[in-house]
Parts: sequence; C-alpha cells; structure tokens
Amino acid sequence: MKVSIRARVAAASSSSSISKQRCSTQRRALLSTLTPLILAALLLLVPTPTLATSDEFEPYDPPSGFFPSESFTETLLLKPLPDGRVLSSFDFTLTSTSSSTSNFRLLPRALLQPIQHFGVSEVHLSLNSGRWRYGDWGSPVTTLRQRGGYEEADGQQDMVVFGDNTAANGKNGKARLGEESVAAGAELLARFEGNNTTGDRWKGLTSALAGLFCTSLDALDERQTVQPHHAYPSPRTTFNTTYQTLHALLPTEGVCTENLTPFVKLLPCKNSAGLSTLLNPLSLFSANFQGLAVHVKRLPPPHSSHSIQRQEETGGGWEVKLTFTAVFAPAVTRDVSVRDWSMSSLFGRSLDSACPLADESLIRVLKPNDPEGSAKYEVDPLPKYPACSKPGQTWGCRHPGNGKFFPVLEEQDEVTDELAHSGLLAWESEQEEQEYEARLQKRWAHYLDSVDGEYLYDVRATLAGQGMTKDKRKETCRDTNLPIQKGQGKLDIKMSWPHETRFSYPAHNVTRQAIHVDRTLIGSGQERTTLRVELGNADQKVAQRVLWYETLGYFVKPYLHTLKHSIEFLPPASSNLTEEDELLRGVADFDNPIESLFYQPNTAKRGSRKPFVLEGVVRLPARSKVVLTMELRKTFVPYSQHPPDAHRGFDLSPAIIFPLAPVDPREVLLANRQRAATSRTASVSAPKVSRGLLPCFMHLLEQLVRIEAGESQLRQSEMSKSQSRIYTLPRLVELATPDFSFVYTNIIFTSTVLALFFGSTLNTLLRTFTDFVI
Repeated sequence: MKVSIRARVAAASSSSSISKQRCSTQRRALLSTLTPLILAALLLLVPTPTLATSDEFEPYDPPSGFFPSESFTETLLLKPLPDGRVLSSFDFTLTSTSSSTSNFRLLPRALLQPIQHFGVSEVHLSLNSGRWRYGDWGSPVTTLRQRGGYEEADGQQDMVVFGDNTAANGKNGKARLGEESVAAGAELLARFEGNNTTGDRWKGLTSALAGLFCTSLDALDERQTVQPHHAYPSPRTTFNTTYQTLHALLPTEGVCTENLTPFVKLLPCKNSAGLSTLLNPLSLFSANFQGLAVHVKRLPPPHSSHSIQRQEETGGGWEVKLTFTAVFAPAVTRDVSVRDWSMSSLFGRSLDSACPLADESLIRVLKPNDPEGSAKYEVDPLPKYPACSKPGQTWGCRHPGNGKFFPVLEEQDEVTDELAHSGLLAWESEQEEQEYEARLQKRWAHYLDSVDGEYLYDVRATLAGQGMTKDKRKETCRDTNLPIQKGQGKLDIKMSWPHETRFSYPAHNVTRQAIHVDRTLIGSGQERTTLRVELGNADQKVAQRVLWYETLGYFVKPYLHTLKHSIEFLPPASSNLTEEDELLRGVADFDNPIESLFYQPNTAKRGSRKPFVLEGVVRLPARSKVVLTMELRKTFVPYSQHPPDAHRGFDLSPAIIFPLAPVDPREVLLANRQRAATSRTASVSAPKVSRGLLPCFMHLLEQLVRIEAGESQLRQSEMSKSQSRIYTLPRLVELATPDFSFVYTNIIFTSTVLALFFGSTLNTLLRTFTDFVI
C-alpha cells in the first residue's frame, strides 16, 4: 500500500509539473503576442508635436540647445573708386544659436574654443598692409540697402526675387559692407567678462590667435596693450555683467599668404566652392591695399519663458564675421591708362561654383561715381530682371507687371506697354519679339544706371542656368533664370568704358568725407619733438564732435601743460552763396575746442613700459580746421630694451578718430542747469569748519568727484553710426641709440691685453733656458 501511494504521489507531482510547464509556455506565447499590440496602442495614445502653421495652432519650436540653427551668408562688394581703382570686399558671416563650442555644424571650432576658454565675449582682429587713402577712396564702409535681390513693390511687403527662400524685408533695413579697421599693421580688441585680472587671459588669447593665424600677436605685451575708457564702450546688457576691454596696436605686423591660408580654412566650403575661390593670393597681395579681419561676438540669449538667471547662465549664440578687403589699380598697372576690369582680371580667375552650405551668396556691383559729362560705362552680363515686373506679365504672377523697372525711353515703348497691359500685344515674327526683348534689356540697363545704381547677382541662381518650375514660379512670382556667359558655366562680371580712350585722374579729392585727419611729428634732435594733429571739418553748416584717441609708447613722455590749440576758419566751397546759405558762427566756434580730456599716465612701478593713453572730445566748427600741438620728450631706453633694428627707430601707434553722434542743444542746456543746481547744493550742504579741516576737505573732494562724474556722463556721447572711425598713419620716433659695437670692441681689447699679459707672465715664470753647444 505504501508503495502504491508513493507511486500515485509521484505520478501526481509529475503531472502537475508538466501542467505548470504548459501554462508557463502558454503565458509566454500570449505575452509575446500582446506586447506589440500594447506598444502600438501606447504610441497612438502619446500626443505628437504638431507642425501646423495655420492661425489655429502654434508652430512647434524645439529648444535651441538640442537643435541649434546655423546660417552662413557670403557677399562680395565691387565698388569703382573715383581715382580709377576698384574696391573688393568679401564678407562671410556665420551665426549659430548654440552657446556651446562643441555643438557646431558650420562655425569654426578652432577659433571659438580658445575664445570661450579664456572668457572672452567679443574679439576683433585685423591685419592690413598698405595705406588707406581716405581723401581719395572715402570711407572703407559702404552702407547699402539690406536686400537679397531686386524688390517688387506689391502690397506692403518687399518681395525678394533672388534665392530659394522668399522673404519680406523691411524697407528701412541697412547693410554695412566693408571693413572699418584699416589701420596699418595688426589691431586686436578683446572684451573679457568679469572683474578678474585679465593679464594671463590676454596672454593666452594672443598666443592662441598667433598660433592659429601664424602672426606675431604674442608680442602684444604691456608695451602696446591699453584699457580704453571711452573709445570702445562696453555693450549695454540686461544682466549685471561687467566687461574689461583691452586694445592693442602693432604697426610692424603685416598680412601675407601664411595668414590667408588659415583664414580660408575657417570657412565652411574652404576654397573649393563659393566666393572664397576668388581669394587668389597671387592677385590679392599684388594690390595697393589688402587686409583681412576676424570678428567674433557672443549674441544675447533669446527671449523665452525661462528665468533671466537661467538665460544668464546658458548665454546666447555666436556670430563670426570674416572679411577680406583689397584695392586694385587696373588703370595704373597697364601701359595704357584704361580702367576696364573684370573678375578674371582682378582675381585671376572667374567664379564657376557656388557653396552648397551658404544660405545666401550675392555679388553686389556699384555704379561708378563719375562726374557729369564722363564716358558711359557698360556692365556685362546684366542681372536678369524679375519676370513679374515685365509690362503686362500676368502668367505665373500674383499681380500683373506694372513696368516699374522699365522706364519709357521712346514713344514706341509707351505704345508697346499700353498694348501689353491691355493684353493685345502680339508678334508677327520672332524677329519682332527679339527686338522687343532687346528694348526691354536697354530700358532695364537704364533703370539700373539712373535709378537703382546697383547690380545684384545671386551666385547660385546664376550658375544654375535654369529657371524654376512652373508651379514654383506661380507660387513665388519670380524668375531666377539669370544669364550665363556664352559657352561656359562661369560668371565673369565685366565693367568697361568703350568710349574712353584714356582715363583722366581727378585733380582734387571728390569724396564726401566730412572729417579729415593728419598727424605728424615736428622738430629735430634726440631729446624732444612736437606732436601735431590737424582735424578738419568740410561740412559747410554743421559742426562735428569727435573723440581723439591717442596711444603713446613708453619711449616718449608727453607734457600735457604744453597742449595748445588753434582754429582756422576756411572759406566757403562755392562763391555763389545767398543770404540763406551764409554761415553765422556762435560763441562756441571761438571757444576752446577741447570739451573734455581723459588720460592714463604711464607712471607705474620702476621698469614698467606701459603706454600713455589720451582720450579727448574735440568740437570741430563748421568749415574749419583745428590744430592741436603737444610737446613730447624722448626717453633714454636702456641698452637691453632696444629692438634688433634699433637704428630704424620706434614705431608710434596710429591715432584713431571716432566721429560722435550729434547732440541736441536743448539736452546740453538742461544738463548745464542740473550741474549748476548740483554745485549750488554742494556749496550749501558744505560742513562747518568746526568739524575740522580733514572732514571739510574730504566732503569737498567727494562733491568734486560727483560733479566730474556727471560731466563725464554728459560728454560721453554715443559713437556715430553713419560715419566710420578714421586711422592715422604710424610714425617713426628716432631715439638716442647707443653704440652697440663698443661692447664688442671693449671685449676684444680686454681679451687682447689679458692674453699678452698672461702670455708674457707665464713665459717669464715657467720658461727655462738651457745652453746648447753647436
């Protein structure tokens, strides 16, 4: 019985185990079947971000930290100058919303990583060779309308007719093309964040930039580095962020091919496509003036729902602007003085490819500023006119063409325009249609010359050589089918003067530069010299205010008590003046032109070689010339501090003139009244003498400092946005040079005397004499 019971129990247990295995197997199969169904149901229940752009839904905007947006635009400006030269200015702009230097697609990390490492929010570096002639060439910066192409005045928007993206630009948008920093040599400006010492960070930044661009920027030590107070004001921010600005000039540093090679490597397309292929060093460095510049700036954080503290911690994006400027002389470098030029003659090559990473690639050619009666010029090829602007054009356009870009030159044009607007224009043969198109091209060229004054070429659309599809043309109402050179897929813009046999150079300056500057050193000898700065205002009615920024090296000592001024009023430019044009001068025109003066003396610890900084606001009356003179003492430089080429002299950094924005006289009068009230309050609230002389003196000193602070805030005007700063030429200062050969002569003479002395002494003491019998 026990055996049977045990057998039954074993059989029952084995059967139960088998049933459990079967149940587990069935459960696994059921889970494997239901799992995909459950996951699919969960995915259907999870809400997805909508991308609708209608008025009912807001577009989904992912955080910029995860998906940073970057853009890259390139522009080439070709501007004929009055003296027959041609200005070419390349402008490459890269922007990113990412604040991290490791999350970039287009921006150069090799440039941004050291800048962020040393806590720099803004860097401006320029390298130039040559002299920028303000009197002949005018300002290096050209202000133009911000646009991507020719505009259609339909409705309340300006339709961009170039590129793949249609945008509505503001009518008052301005674009500043060109480089403002044209000082001879190298110029570096850095803005550091925080109040910490900037000595080590400045040294690290200059070393990093010197290694990146193959320059001698590591030579910018305390001898050239200054901290300006008014010349480069700090930006206004909403956060409690303080900045320290350092500025340095190195006149002996030039620009060469070894600087251009790393400059081109910072671009997204390098020199393989786009406008950067025109940067041919053989042609660029044979120009009269050439220079490159790098501008890096941290953008403010975007406005969002996050807290201000969070925005201050994360920071904004970055903006990198790379420019290259060259001035060619086609009329001077040839046997026959003809100023015809083309892109292939200037750069040694034509444009045959577009950068695929560029959002916008434009070439902007300006008309020459020739006087009346000069020979007519021609541009080949002309940019294609917008198709929807053609008279009577209705197919594929939102609005029929009004003929805005086609002025009437002949009676026949007026008749054909009326027929085109009424829809009755027809052709009996292809020859008549070709003649009509030729007249349209002539009218389009007349509009560009007399009305617009600018020739715009979209590189991508020009090199494509094919227009848009029919549906796309209907949507955007524009035509991007631009002409290409016959037989080639290249763009080679040419400007010629067919009826000009020889170019006649202007007898005087024809530029409209209101302010001109000239700085020289007067005197002879190795002890003292005189610094002479001449500031002129060519405006016939309006007075100008400028900021005079001077950096004097440690090798000269200025005497501020010898600073003198003289004002010379110039005759009117035209003799045919009416009573309304007569200039009435006020008391301010005869007063001291130096409104305020701020200086940083170079008196520091013994052995320090800090420069002397002078910043002053000077008022230039209308149609006048102001001359400032100041005596300088040439110091005796120790023997060990002379450069290897000591007989060449020491370089005096160029002075910089900052045009200031005009000030409302009513605001000046109100500020004077407030300052007078403050001085009266200070005199009334003066402490009694019974409190002691020391408290009385301290209180009076405090009031004077407060008044001086109010005056400095009053007279520190904003920089002018319409005028660019002006650089003077660097000067050479000849100092007393020691006789470097005297050291070697003394060494040789001493060595000779010692050799003779020791030789004779040793012979006398150690030499033995013996007799020899022969």
